Amino acid sequence: MIYFSTPAHITLNKETGKMAGALYELLDNYIAPEMGVTFKWNISQATVPRIIASLEENQIDACPLLVYSSDRAKKILFTEKPFFISQPAILVLMENNLKEVSKIEDILNMKIGYSQKTFITPFMQDKRVDFDMYQSPNFMELNCKKLLNKRVQAVYAPDKAGLLYEVRKLALENQMKCLDLPENKVPFYVVFAKSSKSEGWVKRYNTAFNNLNGQELYIELLAKHLDVNKL
Repeated sequence: MIYFSTPAHITLNKETGKMAGALYELLDNYIAPEMGVTFKWNISQATVPRIIASLEENQIDACPLLVYSSDRAKKILFTEKPFFISQPAILVLMENNLKEVSKIEDILNMKIGYSQKTFITPFMQDKRVDFDMYQSPNFMELNCKKLLNKRVQAVYAPDKAGLLYEVRKLALENQMKCLDLPENKVPFYVVFAKSSKSEGWVKRYNTAFNNLNGQELYIELLAKHLDVNKL
């Protein structure tokens, strides 16, 4: 398994040096035993472009989280069901007068923190959006700190859960607020590299996920890390 840090879902605990997060727990404590396998984790965090290249070149077997696209599906095997469906959102300072985002013009006056060469939801693909791209495995935490220091006016993520987790972790609930974006939610999938052995693994994963009622189980695990009622 190769991964990129996705707060609340999967990350590396800097204090213990061990993997952590709801997705890590789902895969290691539930899916793997149900499949009858043990996942070997590449502890070093990677960027999304590196992960995709590693999967396409069969240098790694699987990644716990990617967003589906038809182009990716030509070269990577997606599991049958998403383990989580996320709401795209932005994070702004509490003092910001913006209360909701209903049209792209609402955010065109902002410099918005995100990450280079990473999935962008359709609403945010407008060429007028002023992104401040930060290429780092823990870009979300760094962008939240930039927002706090007013180096950007907003932080974007396809995953509201990640934003809520960072705000809670950094104890910024009274200083920042999360605003939903007016677009469809984003499904997150476990993916495998295309190889002679991977199709069998995908089938075993799908069976294990269904046996465990994976989507419901995942919300229970995620609730340990953030207030799921705010999703």
